[in-house]
Amino acid sequence: MSIYGVDIMRDNVIECRQRLYAIWNEEYTKAVKKAANDEARNAARYILQRNILCGDALTLLTADATPIIFSEWAFVVGDMVKRRDFRLDVLMNENQDQAHYQAQISFFPENVNGMDNWEIDPETKKPIPKPVREYPPTDYRRLSQYG
Repeated sequence: MSIYGVDIMRDNVIECRQRLYAIWNEEYTKAVKKAANDEARNAARYILQRNILCGDALTLLTADATPIIFSEWAFVVGDMVKRRDFRLDVLMNENQDQAHYQAQISFFPENVNGMDNWEIDPETKKPIPKPVREYPPTDYRRLSQYG
């Protein structure tokens, strides 16, 4: 759930997903033996499809010129997973220093305080990326139902 990648070549993306899945499936099958099931395998394929994307890491856009969006996955209780989607360009901005951040937001006065893609962390009081979409906690075997 925490492996991410972007490649400009679609065939590289497909091969990467296949290789990662093969490694995961081998380890999964060894670890759970007879308890291995196709629902878990389908979930792994779906997560790799969401996490290994075809796009341009320089422009931060997908092949169809939309922003690259990565999903964050977090187990919340038992088999329940919470998914939140983030724009890569916003995440990349998070790594900028505070002065650069202030300069960037001043260019967008139409946004509420320049924070359209950001929110304030209640504990640290610092800006953090705002998810573009959040999904309800879902059994990991049914992650793909939200597309």
